[in-house]
Amino acid sequence: MARKYEARPGWYAWNLEQCEEEILIAAYDEICRFIPDGQTWKYGFERRFFEHGEGVAVDFVDFINVVRKRRGLPLIVIRETTVYEYGRSPDKSVKSNLRRRIREELSSLSADDRQHRIEAAMAEEQRLPPPHMTYEEYRARQQTRKTESTLSREEVTKRLLAQQAANAAAQAPTKVTLSPERAAKMLTFATDPSLRGEIIQNLSADDAPEVAEKIENTELRDALVRHSLGAS
Repeated sequence: MARKYEARPGWYAWNLEQCEEEILIAAYDEICRFIPDGQTWKYGFERRFFEHGEGVAVDFVDFINVVRKRRGLPLIVIRETTVYEYGRSPDKSVKSNLRRRIREELSSLSADDRQHRIEAAMAEEQRLPPPHMTYEEYRARQQTRKTESTLSREEVTKRLLAQQAANAAAQAPTKVTLSPERAAKMLTFATDPSLRGEIIQNLSADDAPEVAEKIENTELRDALVRHSLGAS
């Protein structure tokens, strides 16, 4: 009976077909006069359903059933079905007008005619096919899509970060490594201590002892040996 939807977070309702609305209206009017004073849900239901043309909230159906149970009457059982043009229509003014007209027509019928009309509506409701997808199935599919979308975004982020890291590595200046022969020659000619230090730093630690053998300056040889020891 109807299509379930979430009107707002945590607040569920049903969109009904016309035959389903006749059943609900008849069931409500049967116990309307027995609703205790001070029950504000009665005003809320009539305002939203008959005046505003909204779907019927699950909570309102529960309230109606509480009174029907107390009166020993059958409860309203709502089942999910396929909805057609009327059930899908967003035109609330059309629905509110029709609901008020149905209510007036039912109240004007004799007991027998009213019963026949309700039975016809029930028979029509029973012929409605099950939904192509229940509300719970729809929610599960939406959650799956949301999860997949989140994973996709995470994968895109990972790929972007990896690409940025690769670009940064490609753009990073490559450290110059001098050959022992070139380093020895440059150290022979260099007189600036900072320049000599830069030459040694651009020499591999493994090649430092070989260069030290070719250098007569004892301070430079010590610096080359320290450079070699620093990589050990």
